[in-house]
Amino acid sequence: MLKLLALLFYAVLGFVCVLFILSNREPIIIGMFPFAGSLEVPAYAALAAMFGAGLLIGIVYAFKINFLRRSEIRRLKKQLSAYQKAHAPH
Repeated sequence: MLKLLALLFYAVLGFVCVLFILSNREPIIIGMFPFAGSLEVPAYAALAAMFGAGLLIGIVYAFKINFLRRSEIRRLKKQLSAYQKAHAPH
């Protein structure tokens, strides 16, 4: 049931994305203040690029946090094992 709901959610999200793309095909001009020049791209491409950059930053950050948590868990397991060996009844 949960997989069906997830599939339905992604289908609706995909449909909304297609509608967004079809509705925002007009070109926009993108410039950055200190740099000369500008770039003309469709609105959906600029927003998709910003979304993708945010997604990539989020994935890298989550990976970093998860990696640090796993290394801490490994270190604590080693400490616990060493403590249990040292204090085990003989």
